[in-house]
Amino acid sequence: MRYSPSQVFAVILKKKRCSKLKADSMGIHRTFYELRQKNPEIMSQFQFVKKGNPFSITLEEVLTWFQLVGALKQFNPYYTEFSVDKDKVEELLPEDMNGFDDFKGLEEFDQCVIA
Repeated sequence: MRYSPSQVFAVILKKKRCSKLKADSMGIHRTFYELRQKNPEIMSQFQFVKKGNPFSITLEEVLTWFQLVGALKQFNPYYTEFSVDKDKVEELLPEDMNGFDDFKGLEEFDQCVIA
């Protein structure tokens, strides 16, 4: 099954059960680059330019989309973290998440999460 980039991001947020993320664009892009290396089929729509720090236009669009629909919010005065709205993330999940049973490297995303 092919998942949209937004669905992939929603599943990762759901599986990690995070309520806050570091608003560190470079760190998020680097982490997703590493996750794509380990999960090329599920994350095939995330293409990266690797000149210095990996960068994905698709991932940047997903981050923007999640902010526009209110799934990621920045209330802090210095924009150093995202608050994750778990209810909004639930709305963005695919109906069938079985394709993520063998998802590798999810612990890589821990560097983006604020405990």
